Amino acid sequence: MKTRKTQFIIISAFLCMLIQVFNVRADSDIKKYFPDISGFSKTDEIKTYQPGNLYEIINGAADMYLNYEFRELAVQTYKGPAGQSITVEIYRHENPDYGFGIYSQERYGDIGNFINIGTEGYYETGILNFYKDCFYVKISAYNLDNEESVLSDIAGQIAGLLPGENKFPDLFKIFPEINRQVNRDKFIPKDFLGYPFFKMAYTADYYFSNVGLFTFFILKGNSRDESKEMLQAYLEFLEKDEQEITEGRITIADPYYGIIDMIWEDNYIKGTFGLEDSALRTRYLEFDYDKFEMEIDKSNIALNKAVKASSTENLSFKPENAVDGHLISRWSSDFSDPQWIRIDLGNNFMINRVKLFWERAFARSYKIQVSNDGNEWTQVYSTEEGDGEEDEIEFKAVKARYIRMYGLQRITDWGYSLYEFQVFGVNSN
Repeated sequence: MKTRKTQFIIISAFLCMLIQVFNVRADSDIKKYFPDISGFSKTDEIKTYQPGNLYEIINGAADMYLNYEFRELAVQTYKGPAGQSITVEIYRHENPDYGFGIYSQERYGDIGNFINIGTEGYYETGILNFYKDCFYVKISAYNLDNEESVLSDIAGQIAGLLPGENKFPDLFKIFPEINRQVNRDKFIPKDFLGYPFFKMAYTADYYFSNVGLFTFFILKGNSRDESKEMLQAYLEFLEKDEQEITEGRITIADPYYGIIDMIWEDNYIKGTFGLEDSALRTRYLEFDYDKFEMEIDKSNIALNKAVKASSTENLSFKPENAVDGHLISRWSSDFSDPQWIRIDLGNNFMINRVKLFWERAFARSYKIQVSNDGNEWTQVYSTEEGDGEEDEIEFKAVKARYIRMYGLQRITDWGYSLYEFQVFGVNSN
């Protein structure tokens, strides 16, 4: 005769089984995101994994994926001629922030060959990984001819099938852009800096030649009280729990990370570490997207004019950003040469000067060209020794309606990236 305890165990196990079955059925749509690949055949059935058995396929990394609210994995292998094979893994996480987060933990930072697939992706020999919305996709290949081209085509097909938007977590929009390092943003759901009381951290790295590398972060609490509890736990750890916590600025000498400067506002805590310069810390902590604009020079005839580019890295870095009067937004191209950005001034002007505000991904070699019709171009400036930051270029006044920066050689593996493209001249009509 079964005891109550035994009956409870049996019922609990049965309920867990039902939940797992329900999850598989509810998420079975994930199987439809695997495309047919010309010249390859699918092997066996698509294998799926849930949180309870993820360790069976990625035992060493399962805990990290679970920390990012992993929900389901589907795996399909394709076989081709002469021993060629391709394996596609599609991970689904709880929401887009977690999808970005797990991707940000595994990408190569500023080393990878980044590509414009999904929201962002990168290619290295034998692999192509990208993320879109709550999905993280990993594609690996063996003995494959034209590997990068084939994997890019497959990834593009999958990205087109996946639902959701191609955008980074919204909170990153309020991070300062000036001197922000490309492809170094991260989302960390728990244990930020190794402290169990710091949760939901969004981070970006910055670099100044005179101060070095530092990190700007935002901790997101579910409420004002939760943010206060994080700070209280931090002060207790540092044995400073007698300090009264109020909204505003808190500067801490951390035994492991040096000066950590923070501002607490409602359920958000903005902060920096690795930065000794107090004035620069203030500049970043008090940064306000809605108030931060360049001092508008009314003689800049390119402000808010029509603009086109040869390519765009993703929707966050559109060409319009280079003429919007902000130094927190930017245009960024695909990661290849050559690339260009063109401004239609609307009328003919006598142009004699431009100013380019470069992001870290600047042009080593580029031209400034002008045109009356947008088709035939005349060169007014060129250099093979571009050094980034701010370029102010003067030349003999020339009559034109269109002007463009034509990039020939990048300084990094990324594309060309401009915070602002200013043009100066007088109306000649």
